[in-house]
Amino acid sequence: MVNILVILIEILLILFLTDLLTWCQVAEILTNQITDLGQSVTINCGLDLKEVTWFVLNLPDPPVLILRSFSNPPATFYFNNRFRQKYSVQPKHNLFINNVSIDELGVYYCTNIDRTAQFSNSTRLDWTTRILGDFFFFVTSNVIHESHQSILLFYFYFFHNFSLFSVSLQETVEGFIGGSAVLPCSSEKPPITIQDITVRWRNKYDKIVYEIIDGQVSVEEQDQQYKNRVESFPEEYKRGDFSIKLYNLQHTDAGLYGCYIFMKKESVVFRSVELLIKEKQIPSEGTKPRPEMTVMIISILFIGIISSLAVSSFISHNKHVLHIVIK
Repeated sequence: MVNILVILIEILLILFLTDLLTWCQVAEILTNQITDLGQSVTINCGLDLKEVTWFVLNLPDPPVLILRSFSNPPATFYFNNRFRQKYSVQPKHNLFINNVSIDELGVYYCTNIDRTAQFSNSTRLDWTTRILGDFFFFVTSNVIHESHQSILLFYFYFFHNFSLFSVSLQETVEGFIGGSAVLPCSSEKPPITIQDITVRWRNKYDKIVYEIIDGQVSVEEQDQQYKNRVESFPEEYKRGDFSIKLYNLQHTDAGLYGCYIFMKKESVVFRSVELLIKEKQIPSEGTKPRPEMTVMIISILFIGIISSLAVSSFISHNKHVLHIVIK
């Protein structure tokens, strides 16, 4: 048992170092973008992806998730509603920051959140007065940033998926191997028209589970793992219910799922659910009735019924005879 534990620790340590080296490679380029407070700026993403997530680093604090940008159709999900006043998305997932204040200064990245872990070059947003008035602080903070950036990126990568889905975890659903399970997702405010609705289901690795685009089911980019295994309930769309049913459950289906509901002229709704997969409950040999026991029980019941009928017949006959004798 101890040897197995040691091996597991060694494997985890190797995975940690591998990921850490990966982060060191993606954090090589840092671009400084200088602005005046009160001005608006655009930060380029540079990744040719259909979906990206923007976040900002400010040492020694952990990364802050800002928004998630979708391109087909264009839509934006904000991790905090207060970011709506400051941030918006331009073509090619570029980030627009309105009326920059000290709170928006930091190092910005856009990235995908699946296992491929693609990162844009980092862009450090700073303001002119601080750079001109305190050059030593700027240079020193750059050195600190370079030496700790990879560790923070690893932190982001390791905890991001869990924190994203668990913060708004709605409920837990249980299913059995080979069976089916309904993953709930609904909006309190039903859509005015079905055509105004876009729904995106993602698993914990950000794979496409199911999509409803402009009110129509779209499986063109569905991950192969879920092909012909997922369905929704179109008759429930008008009620704001976009739950899905997953068939032929496997162990690999277990985990957290996220559901994004985009309504035109309305805020984005995010729901998450955890799917637990269990083995089918098969009676053990100790509890299953043996065939010979079944035959014995049936025989006893049959003999009991026959005996009961015989006794009843005997009593009835004797009563009849007794009645004749008395007469």
